[in-house]
Amino acid sequence: MSTSRSAGLPPLEASVRSFLFLLVEDRIERGDGDEILPRWKNHRDVSVLRSLGYIEGTDRLTDKAFAAFFSTFDTITCPDEIQRCMDELRITGIQWRRAKGVILQRIRHGHGHGMTFPLAMTIFVRDGAALPTWYHELGHVTFQSIKEDRGSIARLLASAMASFPVKSSSEIKDAPGIAEGSYMLIDGRYLGLDHSGMDAVEDEIWAVVFERYHCGSPLPQNLLRIVEDIIGSITAR
Repeated sequence: MSTSRSAGLPPLEASVRSFLFLLVEDRIERGDGDEILPRWKNHRDVSVLRSLGYIEGTDRLTDKAFAAFFSTFDTITCPDEIQRCMDELRITGIQWRRAKGVILQRIRHGHGHGMTFPLAMTIFVRDGAALPTWYHELGHVTFQSIKEDRGSIARLLASAMASFPVKSSSEIKDAPGIAEGSYMLIDGRYLGLDHSGMDAVEDEIWAVVFERYHCGSPLPQNLLRIVEDIIGSITAR
């Protein structure tokens, strides 16, 4: 009987593992919700996956399910600048992985170069991605530690949106083929705000500003003070 094991996770028969990965890939392709689709709920392997902790509640994929799938991607080393940034912010435990398959398809669909799963502390980066991408994706991870500070988030959003134009794709005429959505124009670049869903706009704005701050872009003084205060709160935790 063929089995497969990912580090720290329950072993799976090959057929069950294939079904689990099918469910995770389907979830990633859909881009929202962790529940498996109705057509899969009566599959014979659902009960097995539930007993092993890969599915819970109302047929929701657990963190273990994503961890098992992510473990099949090659790990990569982040640039020295990113490691220094993580050390300064006291961030540990991030897994940097090479994007491929369904992950790479999602990244290409969004015209991006990286994709982050903050709760899994996993960041996928395309081959050849420039330094801003690494900072941007790291910004998504740091957002998890500041999102409950509603006062700081409100000030950040107000200042960023007052400082930089926000346009819909239909209004943008100088970037042919740009994906549908909303964009913030900084340093002559259109940075997407809602490609991860409307609920993630705050996260995206923080990641955009975090990236620009660490790449040395000139930020308005008010916005700069807010960003530095937030970063200071991260290091103080």
